[in-house]
Amino acid sequence: MPTDSPAKQASFYRDLAARCGANQIACLKAESCSMAPLKQRLDAWRQADNNGALPYLDSCSAILTDPFTARPWARSLLVLSFSPQPDPASPLLQLPPARPGCPAATIARYALCVDYHRHGQSILDLLRHTIAGNNSPDAQFDACVDSKPVMEKELALMAGLGVRGRNGLLRTPGQSCQAHLAVLFTSSDLPQHLLVPPTSLHCGDCHACVTNCPTHAIGKDGILAVRKCRSWLANEKRGPLSWPEQLALGPTLFACSTCTSCCPDDINATNASASAGAGNTYDACRPAAPQGDYAVDAEELLRLPSAELSRLIAGTALDHAGATQLKRNAAAAFAVQSSPEQRRARQAELATLSNSPTVTQTIANWG
Repeated sequence: MPTDSPAKQASFYRDLAARCGANQIACLKAESCSMAPLKQRLDAWRQADNNGALPYLDSCSAILTDPFTARPWARSLLVLSFSPQPDPASPLLQLPPARPGCPAATIARYALCVDYHRHGQSILDLLRHTIAGNNSPDAQFDACVDSKPVMEKELALMAGLGVRGRNGLLRTPGQSCQAHLAVLFTSSDLPQHLLVPPTSLHCGDCHACVTNCPTHAIGKDGILAVRKCRSWLANEKRGPLSWPEQLALGPTLFACSTCTSCCPDDINATNASASAGAGNTYDACRPAAPQGDYAVDAEELLRLPSAELSRLIAGTALDHAGATQLKRNAAAAFAVQSSPEQRRARQAELATLSNSPTVTQTIANWG
């Protein structure tokens, strides 16, 4: 374990990242993890009329804003970024594909990769075993990949992994807004290691994500009006959708990638990796769709038995939403791409395809 020069410490963490499959790893100590920016960000998020949108944030404020005090045994916090892992055998590719001229429902492209929770956890498992082997088998750990009350983006900013984009996401070297984040608290006393992100990561005068957001959900300093965000409507909003909510959701089945896919750096990174031969497997396994998303047939998804849909989405990011919510979103996608006459003609028929009040009331709400 390096304890002398910053150069050796940087080399140690670069090697650790390479061994575990991460892009970058930084290490925060309690004294460098200030509560003030965490509290300021959480307060700003709430002041954007987001109270209640994500209930766990409201109930876990103390843990979110003071992560070390919540874990008094922790002496080090590793913050890391990692790339999506393409999955050419994704079961989502078995969903009914979009047909020309028929209403389509889109899945954000990241969801066709290996579920980032599982991918990130496998990296953290390697990291944990490496640290325990270098120190003590009795070391304590607490791992999180978007699975516990932790403000990963704010911690990553403190650690220097990247800069905040106008869309509120973290922009990291070589990955634009596409990298995922994970954190690992440990009782091991590791050397602090903070990174310095390149100035080229700053957005400058580009406002592409703000301009292209279909629901104008991106506010000042990257604070989302969460209830306007298509990802929140598709993934987090429970129960039936009103007609205005369906119009806002548009053709989205799961998540929205507009604010990342329109980023010039993301486009350049995608083109560069494709020309180098990286990522071609993923690009080849999906048909063309808006913003690079994967398009499925909205009506056929409604007709797919719920048990079969649950089987196909098991172990993927879509499992978070569940079959009923996906069918609700498919009903909205069908409606907003149909004329009023088409909606009226098909409304009663399509409502008979589900026994779920969430789906049937969404169809009943068609304007």
